[in-house]
Amino acid sequence: MVKHFVLTLSTGAQSLAKVYADYNASGAQASETAWSVMTLQADTANTGAVFIGSNGNTILTTSSWGIFVPIPTSSVPAAPIVITDPQSIRLDEWAAISAAATDKLHITVKE
Repeated sequence: MVKHFVLTLSTGAQSLAKVYADYNASGAQASETAWSVMTLQADTANTGAVFIGSNGNTILTTSSWGIFVPIPTSSVPAAPIVITDPQSIRLDEWAAISAAATDKLHITVKE
């Protein structure tokens, strides 16, 4: 099964699991599952870079991050970032932050 989501970002770190309808910041979501592939891509209208990192183990900021998603140039986003790990990627383990409060992150996952 393949699913895709769009997460509207803010200048504060937020869990990628916020895309789930039953998101609950204090615990796991009923709809959360382990994915084997996850792709991340900036929206074509983004005006700031997107920073991806841990959700909870370390503090994610625009100066302390694990993955950098660049600002799209000429409304063309960079190639998606692909993360693979058989049956162990969970959105609630990842967080995102942007320098621009209304930027978006496109997330695609596959079982």
